[in-house]
Amino acid sequence: YGLLLDISDPANPTRIDAVADSNFSYWHSATFSNDGKKVLFTDEWGGGGQPKCRESDPMEWGANAIFTIENGKMKFQEYYKMSAPQTSQENCVAHNGSLIPVPGREIMVQSWYQGGISVFDWTDPNNPVEIAFQDYGPVAADQM
Repeated sequence: YGLLLDISDPANPTRIDAVADSNFSYWHSATFSNDGKKVLFTDEWGGGGQPKCRESDPMEWGANAIFTIENGKMKFQEYYKMSAPQTSQENCVAHNGSLIPVPGREIMVQSWYQGGISVFDWTDPNNPVEIAFQDYGPVAADQM
């Protein structure tokens, strides 16, 4: 689950909202937009040990889910997954990411295990766009 908490009283946090997504296997982390009006959750499907970026894999598996926060409720907007298809020998799911400080924009760099690194803009939560990537390639041609 993705949780939204009020931590204005750190000793007594309260749950504001929660979201679930049947496409997500392992809710790994959350990144808030600079203004706190959006949140991006990552799905580390299989604990990062599975190839979930193949052309045959659904876009939603091992991806990011972007939500807006409206009146204390999280509202799903779109999924984002790196665009370069990977092989069955490359473990690839959304992993750790960080915002790059660009005023007025949500630019994020994120690792995808053997899938490499993706830099993408999710300022428009309905239309996240990859702006750069680096693809490592498989460690070995015949095994993961």
